[in-house]
Amino acid sequence: MKKIRTAVLIVLVLLCAAGCDSALHNAIYDDDKAIAGVDSVVVLTSIGTCLDEGSYEITIASQTGAQTVWRCDADSDTGTVNLSCRMTVSDGGKAKIVLIDPDNVVTTLLEAAAGDDEQLTEYTFDAEKGRYRIKIVAADGAAIKAGIDFDKGTWGK
Repeated sequence: MKKIRTAVLIVLVLLCAAGCDSALHNAIYDDDKAIAGVDSVVVLTSIGTCLDEGSYEITIASQTGAQTVWRCDADSDTGTVNLSCRMTVSDGGKAKIVLIDPDNVVTTLLEAAAGDDEQLTEYTFDAEKGRYRIKIVAADGAAIKAGIDFDKGTWGK
């Protein structure tokens, strides 16, 4: 009987921890400081990517949290950076693609919720010295299909 109570207690603790973890990842969505301050804090299932020089395509069955998908380590010769982003969200949830500059200022490039039409944007900026990052940020287990085209920088962390 004592073993059964211990097993039940362990299961309850694990369920509580899983729920708290999900709440933490959902809380990141509206917190620019948390988005800028961490590399990737994310819960993902079934991710597929297609990477080419200058292009990043990703399909995610479910995401909650933030993941870095692009970076550019700019120097004095980097100049203008051109980005093109697209995204759809299905099966619940919401997501956004954000650009983080070297001062950790977060700019939302586009945002979508389940059922919205495909979101498209083009964004150009003059890169000053430092690291720029793009993250996909999602809440509530969003199913995401996204693409990013870029003329400078590289995919990944």
